[in-house]
Amino acid sequence: TGLNGIGMIPLARKELLEDVHRSPAQGATVPNFLLETIRVIRSNICLRPNRNSQTQVVMVTSARPQEGKTSQAANLAWSFSSMGEKTLLLDCDLRRGRVHGFTRVSNELGMTHLLLGDCTPEQAIQPVGHRSSAFDIIPRGPVIAGTTEILCQKRFDDLIALFRQHYDRIVIDTPPVLGLSETSSLQRVCDGVVLVVRAEATSKKDVGDAVSILSKAGAHFFGFVLNAVDLSKASNYYNYYYYSAAYYDDFDDNAEDDGQTPTSNSPRPGRTPLPISTTSELGVRRNPAV
Repeated sequence: TGLNGIGMIPLARKELLEDVHRSPAQGATVPNFLLETIRVIRSNICLRPNRNSQTQVVMVTSARPQEGKTSQAANLAWSFSSMGEKTLLLDCDLRRGRVHGFTRVSNELGMTHLLLGDCTPEQAIQPVGHRSSAFDIIPRGPVIAGTTEILCQKRFDDLIALFRQHYDRIVIDTPPVLGLSETSSLQRVCDGVVLVVRAEATSKKDVGDAVSILSKAGAHFFGFVLNAVDLSKASNYYNYYYYSAAYYDDFDDNAEDDGQTPTSNSPRPGRTPLPISTTSELGVRRNPAV
C-alpha cells in the first residue's frame, strides 16, 4: 500500500489497554513499555504533518470492526493530553461506538444529540478524571436514526472548526472504512488519518481497499499502527523496530512520568473554554429534549 508504519501495540490484556488513560492515582498499573509504544505513535504523527503543516485533528479508523481502533484513539488522546495539550476525543462511530465504555464516562448525552442540535457542546463534553484535566470526551450518545448523515453535512464541519479554536488536539474515532460511506467523508475535516491494522487478522486486501477508498477521498495518511502484536514474533511483522518487554523490566513502572503531569517543555497552554455564545452559531436548541 505504500503506507508508513508509525508504531505497534503489543498484544496485551484488555484491562491493561483500558487502563492507559487513567493515572496511577486512579489505580492504573500499566507497564512503562506499553505507555512508550503509544508515545512513539504520538511522536510519529507530529513528524508527519499534512501539506498545510497541520496535525491538530487526527482521524483514527480501521478497515473492519474488531481491529482495535477505539483503544488506539482513546490512548492516543491520552498521550497528547499527557504532554500538556488540551485534547478532545470525539466518538463519531455513531452505530457501534464504545468510547464511553472504554473511558468509563456516561453515554446519556453525546455526539448524536449534538449533531441534532439537542444540546450545546458544553453539555456534551465530559472531562476524563478531574475537572481540571486536559482530556475531554464527547461520547457517541444513544443511537438515533439519521445522525450518520449529518456527519457528511456542514453542521459537522462547523463543530470541528469550533473545536479547533479551543483545543490543541482533536482525536476522532470513526467507523471502519469498508462498507460505510460516512467514514471516507469524515477525512475532509481531519488533518490526517491513522489506520489501525490488527496483526494476524487484517488481510492485505482489506488494508489496500481501505487505503484506496480514503486516498480517493483526498485523505492524508499519518501512517498505520500494527495492533495486538505478539512480541515473541514481532520480527515477522515489523521490519524497522522491535520492542522487547525484557528491555523495560529494569525500569520501575511507577517511576518518573506517570503520563499525567505536563513537563516544563509542554508545547502550548490549554485553549480557552468554549464560550456559550458560540453555540448559537451552530443552531443549538437551548432546551435539549433528551
